[in-house]
Amino acid sequence: MYQLQATQYIGKTESFIQGMPVEERESITDTTAQKTVKRTEKDDSRVFFEGMNYFSQEDYESALNSFKHIITKYQASEHYSKALFETGRCFYFLKQYDNCMKHFTALIQKMPKHPDIVDTLLYLGLSCESKGNNAKLLLFLIKYLQWVMIIHSQ
Repeated sequence: MYQLQATQYIGKTESFIQGMPVEERESITDTTAQKTVKRTEKDDSRVFFEGMNYFSQEDYESALNSFKHIITKYQASEHYSKALFETGRCFYFLKQYDNCMKHFTALIQKMPKHPDIVDTLLYLGLSCESKGNNAKLLLFLIKYLQWVMIIHSQ
């Protein structure tokens, strides 16, 4: 019953809008698009800060889900690159070291100038250490120290 009424209402609304002058129709469409963009910006910020809150409470699984949601739904978001980094940290703290290493390696390849590149190298090294791969640990620690020296020399 309600579904039928909703369908009838939508049909009447569309007919009403179609009967309006073109300028007024475009105004309604533009306003709706602007609200959608604003709502999306608020949604991605809300989801990102939810994820950070979960992370601070050591609920890494929930944090991971929040960050993955941003990565899949909000690629144009200002929080996108940070969500990529936080996803890798979640993998690390969930002790999913292989996923952490794959994720951070892909991040470095995709965004070699990522703002968190130094910490990314550190987490890669720590993941290697946790897996007992001391040769790779040493390699990542050398790269980490090189980046730290570059940053401090500037």
